[in-house]
Amino acid sequence: RDGDEESHGVGAGGRARIEFANRVVRCAAARLHQPRIWARIERTIAIKIPHATVIFISVACGILISIVISILAHLRHSYHPVNILLAKTPQGEWKSSALASGEQAAPGLAIYRFGANLYYANESRFTEDILAIVKKASPRLKWLCLSASMIGDIDYSGAESIRQLHGELAKRGVVLVLSDLDDQVMIQLERDTILDLIGKNHVFGSY
Repeated sequence: RDGDEESHGVGAGGRARIEFANRVVRCAAARLHQPRIWARIERTIAIKIPHATVIFISVACGILISIVISILAHLRHSYHPVNILLAKTPQGEWKSSALASGEQAAPGLAIYRFGANLYYANESRFTEDILAIVKKASPRLKWLCLSASMIGDIDYSGAESIRQLHGELAKRGVVLVLSDLDDQVMIQLERDTILDLIGKNHVFGSY
């Protein structure tokens, strides 16, 4: 049997390499396992390319390609985060809803969760989302809560987008409040005087 395997180019070393390839690509693909068409395409790429590289070229190249794919997936997520509205079910449990639904957590209150770190590459998306929510809201919003549970870092551009957003919402009669701030994000916003602008009485530990 071993002779047959070796005659087909698969010996003990080949089997070990294939098994190692499976482990490498499972790690690279795990973070891409989302029920979306593009995510499924990414996952296929993350599995096939490193797998073939480990088998036909080298383990080192396979690992390197897996790392690159993982970085690209992270960048794509940062540029196009999954942002949602949070609302309550009739049973009083929290649920996530698409932005297009316009669901409110309570009449006049929308809770918007941004799905990535806030920085120069996605701050325009952040602002556009929130202004669109306010424009389409029914009943009219009085409060807009930014749930920052998915935000682990904010750069200068991100902080400035919050500052400008605060002013735009104020013009529309909407109060901006923050919740679920990471300690590091809290420090960044305090350093950039955003907390002084919004008011610490408008910063909450959790929604």
